[in-house]
Amino acid sequence: MEENLSNEEIEERVAILKRYRKMLEEQRAKFKEYLTVLEKQAQGIEEENEDVIAAHAELEHQIVTNISTLHKVTLPLEKLYKESHPGEDAHIPELKADLQNLRDEVLKQNEKNRELLKTKIVEVRNQIKRIQNPKFNPYANSRSVYSQNSATASIIDVEM
Repeated sequence: MEENLSNEEIEERVAILKRYRKMLEEQRAKFKEYLTVLEKQAQGIEEENEDVIAAHAELEHQIVTNISTLHKVTLPLEKLYKESHPGEDAHIPELKADLQNLRDEVLKQNEKNRELLKTKIVEVRNQIKRIQNPKFNPYANSRSVYSQNSATASIIDVEM
């Protein structure tokens, strides 16, 4: 079933395809960037470097916002593409599969980072408990050397 298309329709389809492909490639690039940030964040967690963790969390937030925006723009383009290219998928399945693989990797890395953070939080809580335990902290029950002085003034005259 051959369809006779005018040059204008062909140009419109090509423009939609190019735009859709460009948006998918941008999404793929953002997911790669996000994966890199997550991997560096994992290193920061392991090194217990709170500045690195905070910086990467901020970057992560920005990248996720960008990915979300790109996804919102891509959805209508995908619909237009499917309407104008029924049955055709010139390299789009490859891009979409690559994008899905990157999403899966990001989810795995994100889960790994969450587990690392949970482990570090438990370690810090245990350290705090040890510090508060009088058995491990010789200063836990002692009073200040200044509190033993009983010769302190209780009334102060401020008149001149």
